[in-house]
Amino acid sequence: MKEHAHSQDAPMRARDGSKGGGPARVARGYGTDCGRMGSQSESLAKGNHKVNEQQTFGVLVRAIGVTVVLNGARQLWFEIVRFAYPPSVFRYPVSQDLLYAFTLIALGAIMIRWPDWIVRFAWPQESEPSN
Repeated sequence: MKEHAHSQDAPMRARDGSKGGGPARVARGYGTDCGRMGSQSESLAKGNHKVNEQQTFGVLVRAIGVTVVLNGARQLWFEIVRFAYPPSVFRYPVSQDLLYAFTLIALGAIMIRWPDWIVRFAWPQESEPSN
């Protein structure tokens, strides 16, 4: 069956270079608007999307949360490896080090999952001035 240039999906085929059954037809079949997705990526590439200070701070809080979780996982790994050495080598008991490791993991997970609490604390909502 020969495809005609005036068919309904000809602009999409011309854009992505497919001959008919390619990604443009599949995307169109699932209701994705390929034209709209392209314009969004073009606007992002041109720098039309601005990020404010609160969003940047939220990303920073999540990044710090990831480092805290990794530090807790490292501490937990040290606790697992610890049993290969004599107990006199270590300063703190196992229970205290495990509590420290799980506290770090829990705090880091909170920072990753719910950074909005910290952002709202740093940028409290300003109340409207009363006259």
